[in-house]
Amino acid sequence: MKKAYWKKLTCVIMSIVMVSVNGLWQGGKIGAQAATKEDIRLKGIDVSYHQGTINWSKVKAAGIDYAILRCGFGQDLVNQDDLMWEENADACTELGIPFGVYLYSYATTEAKAVGEAKHVLRLIEDYDLQYPVYYDIEDSSQKSLTKAKLGKIAQAFADVIEEAGYEVGIYSSYSMFNDYLTDAAFDNYPRWVARYNTYCGYSKSYHMWQYSSKGSVNGISGNVDMDYLIGTDVACEVSDIELEEKTCTLKAGESVQLNAQVLPKNAFEKNIIWTTDADTVVSVKDGVVTALAEGTATVRATSKEDNQIFDTCKITVSKVDQPQVTTSPAITQTPTATSGPSVDDGKSTIAPATPTITMTPTTQTPEITTGSSITPIPTPTETPTKEPTPTATIMPTETAKPAVTQTPKPTATVKVTQTPAPTATPVISVGKVKNFTYQAVTKEKIKLSWKKVSGVTGYRIYYYNTAQKKYVTLKSISASKQSLEVTKVDGKKLKAGTKYQFRIAAYKTVDGKKTFGNSTNLSTITKPNTVKVKSVSRISATKAVIKWNTTNSAQGYIIYLSTSPKSGYKMIATLNNKAKKSYTISGLKKGKVYYIRLCAYKKLDGKSWYGNYGVTRKINKK
Repeated sequence: MKKAYWKKLTCVIMSIVMVSVNGLWQGGKIGAQAATKEDIRLKGIDVSYHQGTINWSKVKAAGIDYAILRCGFGQDLVNQDDLMWEENADACTELGIPFGVYLYSYATTEAKAVGEAKHVLRLIEDYDLQYPVYYDIEDSSQKSLTKAKLGKIAQAFADVIEEAGYEVGIYSSYSMFNDYLTDAAFDNYPRWVARYNTYCGYSKSYHMWQYSSKGSVNGISGNVDMDYLIGTDVACEVSDIELEEKTCTLKAGESVQLNAQVLPKNAFEKNIIWTTDADTVVSVKDGVVTALAEGTATVRATSKEDNQIFDTCKITVSKVDQPQVTTSPAITQTPTATSGPSVDDGKSTIAPATPTITMTPTTQTPEITTGSSITPIPTPTETPTKEPTPTATIMPTETAKPAVTQTPKPTATVKVTQTPAPTATPVISVGKVKNFTYQAVTKEKIKLSWKKVSGVTGYRIYYYNTAQKKYVTLKSISASKQSLEVTKVDGKKLKAGTKYQFRIAAYKTVDGKKTFGNSTNLSTITKPNTVKVKSVSRISATKAVIKWNTTNSAQGYIIYLSTSPKSGYKMIATLNNKAKKSYTISGLKKGKVYYIRLCAYKKLDGKSWYGNYGVTRKINKK
């Protein structure tokens, strides 16, 4: 009885000790940060094509705060993009779910790491990330490399991503971080550590912990990786704000849009607070500055996250140009003609008699030079009277006759207007935009690009309105830009596999007037829709049939085949018929498993644009 009692008591004590130790272990700081309940801030998931089609509305409703999406793997090849990347990124964007990305690495050299970085940049350039770009280093091929080499590979990848303006993180397993990723280079980037345990326990700093690979979330079929953001509510903090314009001159009544870039581009908080130190000179709202009155003002763009991070633009406001007023003094002369003929030479009338001149003393008599000689009329002496408008009457004596006196025709009023000498109108030269090209980014997005034209104020882009049968303005942008992403025309989203025509012209603003150069036209097309495979069936040891839903946005379809689900795909058929909806694959080997992918394509001006692959389908062995 005593033995049983002490045994039981010992077990209770040991349990209390273990709970206390475990509590201290989880509650104490593990390195720079700890994965304790107090330090866990946000719950997230990371997904790839393995999760198939996700109902992101349900995921959001389930309380998931963020997502890390696989964008691809390896080098910058379209067939190494994650099959669900675009669909997942579009859904997160539409529903306002913050997300970052990761790329699975196979790099064993710095050059390959650079290629993988370019792969990421191609895919993320049209999305607004709020979490880091994570470099997934865990492949077995990388374990044979030295620790220093792995550090150089990570740095080569990060340098390219950071140069593009994004923050980089490193993902790997707990054991990989401890045994391989130990070079000092890894201390420069936030770590995302995978360890499926009740605590993470990694000894160095980390900001994300992948705590399970078998999570269950409403909206996702099957298991999903689960993550915690540790010790912070913001994975990517704002580091800088940069205004494109540092100075700007406006006239009262004019407006200008200031463009601010929050860095890094994947910062979580991108909101900016706009202020001015002279609200009587300019007003500012959402970056639009309106000149109110003559003077100077400093407009400030401040990060909402940190008011010590800001940039400024000095605005100078000048007066509105007033129309030039021409003074036209009038001379009224009422002569009294005497005997003797007058001579009219078409320019002046000359009379031998001395006139009597009545003048208003407040009117200045200008000196006039004409084809005849004119003797200036002396300034009369005023004789004050009690009349409201005093006048002076001058009666020269006979001996004071001028030799020749210009006398205007009776009752004529002469107006003298000083006309400035004509000035030559300067010729304003504006170059034509060259290398106007495009990229079909998605089924609903086109990116226009062009070569910079020197010395211009900006560019105006037009699109062809099919209803109005003419080009209409799409957008005017500053000279610093050399590309424009188009997702809508005429207020409507772009459609898959559809042709759109654009026009661009550079312009230069001088004295408030725009002068445009010659325009350049461009025909473009969006990517076709993703094709949905209905079924794949192996009808014999050497043949299989694939069926799919057709899409009107396509010109045809391309079929790829591989013996591996992730790589090694080869094109086996190009079907130039958008109505085609099945294909028989021949030449399969008995007892071998195959994987098949299908995409739509459409051509414009000899170039093919491909839609995204649908879900990879397996051809079972037979």
